[in-house]
Amino acid sequence: PGIQPHVRLQLVVGVPLPAGLEPSRRADPRRRESPDGMTGALQAIVFDFDGVIADSEPLHLRAFQQALDDLGLALDRDDYFARYLGYDDVGVFEALSRDRALGWTSARVAELVDLKGEKLRALMHGGEVLFPGALAFITAAAVFRAWT
Repeated sequence: PGIQPHVRLQLVVGVPLPAGLEPSRRADPRRRESPDGMTGALQAIVFDFDGVIADSEPLHLRAFQQALDDLGLALDRDDYFARYLGYDDVGVFEALSRDRALGWTSARVAELVDLKGEKLRALMHGGEVLFPGALAFITAAAVFRAWT
């Protein structure tokens, strides 16, 4: 399904536009306003998923920890956030191999990436990853559907 061209959500979430951002009433004759002064000027909501509506980083850490635990290795939270957070999965395992003189080959790193992926999928299916209130907000936005 495509993105709907107009979504009027502001009435539901009750977020008034600051006076300086209000378009002139003469600027758009299609503009609607509710009795409580909320405007329908908002036409779309765009989310950057991770860090905005969801926080998957703790799950990634646990997946790395579980994969490494299978090898008898540990990765603590502080070390992960200080040294490995900016890497993709391959980069984390390559950096761990380098930092700990483990000598992992590219094939071994690929196996570990697959193992970490399996652990992550299991964690995502079994735990809450959305920030509190995110699901209710997204549901309200989807249900409201006041397209013009």
